[in-house]
Amino acid sequence: MKNKIKYTKNDFTDPVRKKTFNKKLFQIVAPKYQLVTRGLSFFQDQLWKKTLISQLPVSDQQSCLDLACGTGDITLLLGKKYPQSKIIGLDLTEEMVIIAKNRTSLPNIDYQIGNMNQLTFPDSSFSIITGGYALRNSPDLNITLKEIGRVLQKEGIGVFLEFRAPHQPFLRKMKYLLLRFWGSLWGMLLHGNPHVYAYIAESLKHFPDNQKFKKMLENCGFKNIRFLNLFFGFVSLIYFEK
Repeated sequence: MKNKIKYTKNDFTDPVRKKTFNKKLFQIVAPKYQLVTRGLSFFQDQLWKKTLISQLPVSDQQSCLDLACGTGDITLLLGKKYPQSKIIGLDLTEEMVIIAKNRTSLPNIDYQIGNMNQLTFPDSSFSIITGGYALRNSPDLNITLKEIGRVLQKEGIGVFLEFRAPHQPFLRKMKYLLLRFWGSLWGMLLHGNPHVYAYIAESLKHFPDNQKFKKMLENCGFKNIRFLNLFFGFVSLIYFEK
């Protein structure tokens, strides 16, 4: 049965295995993705995404890429904020892209299937790059950041919503246990399999805290880096410029 998904540590540390795992996982998750993002976030997810959009420039002369767009929540918000601009939503999973396409009739939005570690766009293609829970799912975060830097225009902006990995070991462990419990509960309710959403806690174990992540961004040439912690620091908005 396809819902009987399991994972090992290597599914989060080996780039090839992580990409394969993510594709398989989100094929299962896609039909219930919108529901579970609301539930897992205590119905704060839409507010967080609107806060992300509020960090972006007012001018409509933008070219936007939404990485790991899922079913298109942030992509749709971009399309509405910038009706005269070209918006691309990119996701690894065809099932996600199909649902996203069926949710919108906005002419300025184009959904594509693609890998955030191998972007097919020319250098300096976009003025804005966004993502919701995207970076933590990158097969190789360093490569993804370099690809973002390559396709982002000079003075371009990146804004990402992501679960926050605490710096303190005790808080990191407590958050891991809480996320594993909460994800397992939703996995059982929606799929009869606790592993389907408990993976969030496992993936966060391998994601850098804000201090380490800032250094990674600086090493990739980004500037004006800031973090906006939301929901008691449970998630962060990560803002940076090229």
